[in-house]
Amino acid sequence: MNKKVCGQKNELDENEKIKFQEKLNNKYKIYSQLGITGTRTSAYLMQDETGTEYVLKIPNEYNDIEWIKSQKNTIEKCHKSLNGYDGDVYIPTALIFDNDFIVESYVGAELTEDVYNTLPEKEKNKIINDFAYFFYYLHTNNNIGIASSLQMFNKPTLEEVFDYLQCAFDEKQKLYFNAQINLFNNRDISDEITVMTHADIRSQNILYDKKQKKLAVIDFELIKERNIYHDFVPFAAASFRLPYRMLFEIVDKYNLLAKNKKIVISVDKVKLFHVLGVFHEYGRCAIFRNDKGEQVQNTCHRILKHMKSIEEVYLYGNFI
Repeated sequence: MNKKVCGQKNELDENEKIKFQEKLNNKYKIYSQLGITGTRTSAYLMQDETGTEYVLKIPNEYNDIEWIKSQKNTIEKCHKSLNGYDGDVYIPTALIFDNDFIVESYVGAELTEDVYNTLPEKEKNKIINDFAYFFYYLHTNNNIGIASSLQMFNKPTLEEVFDYLQCAFDEKQKLYFNAQINLFNNRDISDEITVMTHADIRSQNILYDKKQKKLAVIDFELIKERNIYHDFVPFAAASFRLPYRMLFEIVDKYNLLAKNKKIVISVDKVKLFHVLGVFHEYGRCAIFRNDKGEQVQNTCHRILKHMKSIEEVYLYGNFI
């Protein structure tokens, strides 16, 4: 099989399709890849003779045994953490485990901003409520630990990213980023409790079946106990493509549910973490590529453009 490249589309060639179809006793036909490849896994759409759709998941690398073991451990951990969950968010379960592939039910297409914006308000509201309850259950169904600092900006630090990029910012922008970094470093972390988190909530991992009006969360490979804010700001903040208005409505609903547990998610902190997450992610990549001159300017332009979309949601006025 061709080696998969993370972040690029990698269609199976006909021989590869035939190989997997034969392993599945020719009960399914493989049609196309679903989205883009993940870090470790690629997914493909299949149909059986009745037209029912399924997902074929295969590893990007050749160490199939370790990948299968990891997938099994992830599913077990996911279902243990959500034991007794009675909400409407669908949690996928593997139907077939083989030595080098997994088959799951197909539970919908990626919930992009375009898809979300086309939905009627009633459906949007149900998605918000279902999502908020999913988070609430995941966080409170397990032991709640002490506060822990958010670990998103290590190697390089925020300060190192700022030093590298500041040549492309004007004075007003420099003051803004300095202020945001200072806010982060001096913030109160007493609300940043340790809970079980999914930690990779972005549109690629949120699926929606428009026919059945069903929401699903997938890709629990990062599930573990960590700072609660990781479920409201993913590690790769610049790749976060859920509609921001949707995110903050989820936070509002979540806070109502979690009030009796004395858990409060700060909208202002979510915004701060997103802003600095975008800043750090783009800046980190620029450092690793050793960007210079115009390349750094282009990186800073992308940062400002992405951050503007966050700022506009808050209606705070003009961006920096």
